[in-house]
Amino acid sequence: MNLYLFNAHDSAATYGIGTYLKELTGALAGADMNIHVVHLHSRRPEFEITKTNHTEHWYIPEVRSGNTFSGSVQRVEDYYRNVIYLLRIHIRDTKDLIFHFNYNQSLALAKGLKEVFSCQTAVTVHFNKWALDLHGMSLSVMLRSR
Repeated sequence: MNLYLFNAHDSAATYGIGTYLKELTGALAGADMNIHVVHLHSRRPEFEITKTNHTEHWYIPEVRSGNTFSGSVQRVEDYYRNVIYLLRIHIRDTKDLIFHFNYNQSLALAKGLKEVFSCQTAVTVHFNKWALDLHGMSLSVMLRSR
């Protein structure tokens, strides 16, 4: 089995997704599978693959427009298209392929990967983006403070 876990370099990684991925990869260390963590929007200057004891880490750089990331829908879809091209080039063993997403904004990426690979996809929803925009405050806390 080949498991690809997706992570992104953003504030959500500090809200438990990073811990989740660390614990999951540790728990799966003795399993008969190849584990890869794909770090999207990496701050590394170029595509890079590193390896720890039991996990490969694939770093895919963030696309910048000037000095800031352009978050338009088209730019995100272009980024995902390029991620798919990179994965298609570098994934050699496509047997029992699973892509596991940790962000509910990854629909375009998941659809694209399913078009290119014979694979399974899974998603774990850890948060709602609008809650992060409110600095992690729950709606009930906000309503009480009014």
